Amino acid sequence: NMLNPAAPYLDNWHVAAIARRLVQVRCGKIRRLIICLPPRSLKSIIASVAFPAWVLGREPWRKIVSITYSSTLAAKYANDFRLVVGSPSYQRAFPSTRVSDHKDTEIETVFTAGGYRYSASTTGTITGRGGDIVVCDDPIKSQDVGSDVKREANNKLFRDTIASRLDDKKTGAIIVVMQRLHAGDFVGALLESSNEWTVLNFPAIAERDERIQIGDDEYYHRKAGEPLHAEREPLSLLHKIREEMGPDAWAAQYQQDPAPPGGVMIRKDWIRYHNITVPERSHQHRIFQSWDTAGKTGPRNSFSVCTTSPKENNTYYLLD
Repeated sequence: NMLNPAAPYLDNWHVAAIARRLVQVRCGKIRRLIICLPPRSLKSIIASVAFPAWVLGREPWRKIVSITYSSTLAAKYANDFRLVVGSPSYQRAFPSTRVSDHKDTEIETVFTAGGYRYSASTTGTITGRGGDIVVCDDPIKSQDVGSDVKREANNKLFRDTIASRLDDKKTGAIIVVMQRLHAGDFVGALLESSNEWTVLNFPAIAERDERIQIGDDEYYHRKAGEPLHAEREPLSLLHKIREEMGPDAWAAQYQQDPAPPGGVMIRKDWIRYHNITVPERSHQHRIFQSWDTAGKTGPRNSFSVCTTSPKENNTYYLLD
């Protein structure tokens, strides 16, 4: 509440799910974590502000580097962090953690025990600076994601930068926090090249039933069609946002499921349900069978899929 006193904090299960994974990062159980959420879901406040403050409160010798695409964003997250660690409630919770008198700026906050939180952007420089944990938050500007050249250059810059910022490559951790913008964005590139990432991926509207762990022995059962945070963004509001954004932007930014360019060839709102087990066959029927064969094996690769559909009066009936 200290970061935005005018807006009361509304708790939700997704905050507990994120917090659980971040605790595992601090304990060394997870070394590569991706968090994908719709806009305005507290992901940056949690990962770039609250998490570094909590880690340094518990272990003020830890070194954390926070990187984003924008120097303005980097300064905002840094100032929010400084506001938290300078608050009386933080000092009561972590009385042994003290900010050094020698270094407390928009770029870097140093603690008397030797730890720090260092902020950087792709327009700045972090040469010679490293840490135990690197938080990569909003790695690309939304205006640049549609350009193949800018997107790939940005992906390479971030991939090369964060990989070289860990002081200890064996024990250091990397956290990537973003909303999906494109099938080939930074998260897409990371998942394409490696299977070592733990992924928290929460769409605005659940597309299937899920069992989500939010504690050691505690789970949240999310039903298909359920909004991420009904108290803050009910279904009626989300449906309105979807209509205003269009299907492609909605699928990427809110559902965290971007389609490749030209890939949204069949839209969900085109599909209707029928109760015909097998349409009556006649000489007018043509049966279409379409195969999408798997090219690779592995946990992140798709299965081979076949659809069988008779066509009648410009309507395709999906039978199997």
